[in-house]
Amino acid sequence: MKVILVYNPRSGSHASLRELRQLFSDAAIEISDHIKIGQGFESTLKRHLKKDAIIAAVGGDGTLSNIANLIKDTEAILMPVPGGTLNHFTKDLGIPQSIPNALQYFKHAQKTKVDIAQIDGKAFINNSSIGFYSDTLFEREAHEKQLGKWPAMIIATVKALIRYRTYKVTIDDKVYSTPLVFIGNNKYALRGLAFQRSTLTDGVLSVYIVRGKSRLTLFLAFLSLLRGQKNLPKKLKFFTTKEVTISTKRALRVSRDGEYEKMSSPLHYEIHELGLNILQKQ
Repeated sequence: MKVILVYNPRSGSHASLRELRQLFSDAAIEISDHIKIGQGFESTLKRHLKKDAIIAAVGGDGTLSNIANLIKDTEAILMPVPGGTLNHFTKDLGIPQSIPNALQYFKHAQKTKVDIAQIDGKAFINNSSIGFYSDTLFEREAHEKQLGKWPAMIIATVKALIRYRTYKVTIDDKVYSTPLVFIGNNKYALRGLAFQRSTLTDGVLSVYIVRGKSRLTLFLAFLSLLRGQKNLPKKLKFFTTKEVTISTKRALRVSRDGEYEKMSSPLHYEIHELGLNILQKQ
């Protein structure tokens, strides 16, 4: 098997190019070219996106999401190798979580297709959120280098509460107002304190919104989450849909697969059924 290696040297695995070359060689997988994630890597990768070209992407969910955004709607194939901290995408696909074991897994995998979600045409492989959570991430990044993780998180949380706002969410021609929205690629269910999914081929988006508009509503929903799923239906509303539109008067801070950015309102989310080729055991 020959692959194009795309790797993020700053991902959770911290594997160097030399180490990756050895691991791939041990698995009898040939690296025909390599691309390091960085400024301008997209144009280099696009030249390799030919029919049945295998793109071995090593990194966390954010890295895999950015690479999937380039591979979608092409005839290239993504080989997602877990190299981050959480690796939700590869876990949901049933891929072993150590790089050596993952490479052995892919030797017996085949080309298949999975769904991918999009925000205004930009792909995400797991989920996106708008509201309190994404605002907190945005503010934390601004203070973390100077103050450290936990002081930055406290300041970010306070600032996110101060700038509290609501969003109009349009689903199937009905409009809801909420301070927090979670959108998942395929069906996410609440299990304990986490959102989890069992498939990436149902062709739907999951949408969770907090019922009500006040800070108190958001706080009570958070308490219900801490107490477990039993109390949550009273605080959250759940939908499955093909598309959703979110709008507000200002630009939105959007979390997408663990990373965030500012985007213009309104945002249009949609599911792109079977839009991504991947290697996976059948």
